[in-house]
Amino acid sequence: MSGAATFDVRIETSFRARHRVGPDGNSAAEHEHDWRVVVQASSTELDRISIVVDFRKLRGQTEELLDELRGTALEEHPELGKNSATAEQVARWLLHGLARKNRGEAYRITAVEVGCDRGTDYILSAATG
Repeated sequence: MSGAATFDVRIETSFRARHRVGPDGNSAAEHEHDWRVVVQASSTELDRISIVVDFRKLRGQTEELLDELRGTALEEHPELGKNSATAEQVARWLLHGLARKNRGEAYRITAVEVGCDRGTDYILSAATG
């Protein structure tokens, strides 16, 4: 056997927001999506009650960040508006925001998936190396 086992916790949530990015990357008429978000935290160690992290804590931190985006035009967000407000940008912003919130913890945020509208195949992932 090689290496230690890795334990993962995943939460899923969603938010509704608008943006002006078209399928070709050019500016389009503002339109709204239901954005699906999955966040994964991982660790090779379990805490004192044998879990990676309480999923309620992970969900709460994610929802706190997403509250900044809910019901907005993503291009108006101070960090997302600097670039094209795509699912990739949202995933990267969430990954960095959650990593900041969890600095010093035994677990780390290892992946964030963001997709536009349920039922599509458009899921993008940002992950730590």
